[in-house]
Amino acid sequence: MIKEILLDATAFLQLNEVNDAIFMGMVSTGSDLRPTVADKPHLNDVIGQLMQCVNLVISEVATHYHPLRITESAASRNGRIDFNWLSNRVIEVLRVMANGGNVKFEQRATGIVVASGAYDVEYTYVPPPSRVESQSPFGSRISSRVLALGVVREYCIINNMLEEAAMWDKRFLDEIVTVAKPSREIKLPLRRWK
Repeated sequence: MIKEILLDATAFLQLNEVNDAIFMGMVSTGSDLRPTVADKPHLNDVIGQLMQCVNLVISEVATHYHPLRITESAASRNGRIDFNWLSNRVIEVLRVMANGGNVKFEQRATGIVVASGAYDVEYTYVPPPSRVESQSPFGSRISSRVLALGVVREYCIINNMLEEAAMWDKRFLDEIVTVAKPSREIKLPLRRWK
């Protein structure tokens, strides 16, 4: 949950008052996606920066380290499927399928060129901006602690704490590369001893 990422990040940054407000459920996201702190408006700028950092890190991870995939049905009109017709911001189209088989297509900047018809499009995407109440788009695959390391790095950059940002960047990259790479186990057959 995004709230857990914020709690971890504020603990790393030692922003105790902000951490307490998040923990007590005093932070909520308005209709304009701006988080606000009930009864403590002086914390709104910090919470806003932290949420901006959360969204930057989620986009970075989805783009470079752990692509989010989805398959969606779409119909081609005049030989193309516009990305605007899909529910997410497309990074890369992985394949286009019809009747259980792959179909040749051409990816352009604003859509896919494919013959007219109905298709299933599998693609990677950038998730929409998160709210404090949202779930992490990565589920349990990437922990809130790992994402919080990236949030702290971004927060330090925004606030011109560049030496600290370099330290948090190293920690974040070490962790995210470890988590994002596929685990490959080597299993040897059991030996039977007589």
